[in-house]
Amino acid sequence: MEKRLNFTVGPVMMNEEVLRIGGQDNPYFRTADFSALMKENEKMLLSLAEADEKDRVVFLTASGTGGMEMALINAFTPQDKVLAVNGGSFGARFEELLGMHGIPHETIRLEPGRALRPEHLAPFENAGLTGFV
Repeated sequence: MEKRLNFTVGPVMMNEEVLRIGGQDNPYFRTADFSALMKENEKMLLSLAEADEKDRVVFLTASGTGGMEMALINAFTPQDKVLAVNGGSFGARFEELLGMHGIPHETIRLEPGRALRPEHLAPFENAGLTGFV
């Protein structure tokens, strides 16, 4: 089976079957088929998460940044004080979003690839923090 590069996430090698599926039209979201597909996806995710039957899954039609922003604005307010770890692009984005939404925060800055250690957290003990990203 021939493999081809896919630069969307990676680069990673793609086999012909995946390329063939990726070449199909996207299902239209206002159809019974699409609804059935999304219900199947929800059922599988709930099973993987070992979630309760009454739980639900929220599928975001947004970028990763949209998901990060959704998490922040639904978990924190300007009355919170969040500790952010900035050790690369994700941490930098969280820090930027905290600032954009006026959520007070402290930041631990790490060189990319450097592990977060207890000694990095120690200065923030008893600092009135209400969240961690």
